[in-house]
Amino acid sequence: MRLLYAIVLMVALAVAGNGSVHALESIQTRYVMVKLNVTDLNRSLNFYKSLIGLKESHRYGGTAPNFPLEVMLSESGKDLEAQIVLVDDKPKGPLEIGNAFRSLVCVVPDVRAVVTRIAAAGFPVTMQPNDMKMPEIGYASGLTVAFVKDPDGYLIELVQWNK
Repeated sequence: MRLLYAIVLMVALAVAGNGSVHALESIQTRYVMVKLNVTDLNRSLNFYKSLIGLKESHRYGGTAPNFPLEVMLSESGKDLEAQIVLVDDKPKGPLEIGNAFRSLVCVVPDVRAVVTRIAAAGFPVTMQPNDMKMPEIGYASGLTVAFVKDPDGYLIELVQWNK
């Protein structure tokens, strides 16, 4: 199946590049998304949209057993920006996060307000907002950081760049 996707991608790029597969050379590497399996899509959508402040950009899939429904979320709800994709893969039982995943980092305008909303909604706050100075890496005015958990237990790091 992956070979099929690779072939389709190469053909699409060849057509987009006026018939030249060398169009691949003009693509810039960039981060586009992280996909998270979720146990309750509606609960996760409420968390990321209402509490974190992300906006939905697309829904796709859900039409076949091997192609689960995926909902793309981003800062503005537009394409071409980093996205979190919630995957409704209907897992049997609780998800196992494992020890390789550290945290998903979201920059928010007001960490304290977001943490207050998340706590009021009943989700765990694992570290209260903490003001940090980091002049050694260019953030002399500092930043505020907090950690919370989403409905499936993923650790979310909330960051506010202070002026």
